[in-house]
Amino acid sequence: MLVISSDYYNQATEDIVVLAITSKLKSLDYSVIIGSKDLTEGELKVTSEIRADKIYTLSTSIVRKKFGQVNIEIMEGVRGKINELIK
Repeated sequence: MLVISSDYYNQATEDIVVLAITSKLKSLDYSVIIGSKDLTEGELKVTSEIRADKIYTLSTSIVRKKFGQVNIEIMEGVRGKINELIK
């Protein structure tokens, strides 16, 4: 999962808003493909896909560990896909 909510929101509500990440690539209109080269922290074992159309809210209490962080270019791509989805 990719956290897309702000730190302020996360702390104020004790929830996080996330997007699904899958290794089952479908190259859908609302997805962004990522690999280890797209991370500023961490590592992906396989090329994966961020699904901007799969948005969830989770309690921060169930999140156990951070696995990595995507670079700014990927986040901008994700924002663009979300904007396309809601316009």
